[in-house]
Amino acid sequence: MQENQPEAATQETLETASRKRRFPGLAGKLINAVSALVVLYTLLNVSGLLLEAGFYVFGPIHQALIFTFVIVMVYLHFPATTNAPRDRLPWYDLIAIVLSLVIGI
Repeated sequence: MQENQPEAATQETLETASRKRRFPGLAGKLINAVSALVVLYTLLNVSGLLLEAGFYVFGPIHQALIFTFVIVMVYLHFPATTNAPRDRLPWYDLIAIVLSLVIGI
């Protein structure tokens, strides 16, 4: 049992030293799903498959959509300060996300 203690301590140290947020449960799954959909959309658009399917997005609009979702994902995954909670979203990050969505879309 003593062999697992250093591994657990190392894992705990890595989690506390990481600047990235980790959302448990449904919120984490939803964030990961949205991230995957944005990547899939970008790949389909770049490959030309969306155009072949009859779905055309004007260049600047496509760039604005991608930029907006990247900014939202940055606010979701990385806290603004080193003292910010890693397991929930503070009010100021939520305001930044809403403003990014309003301005970008």
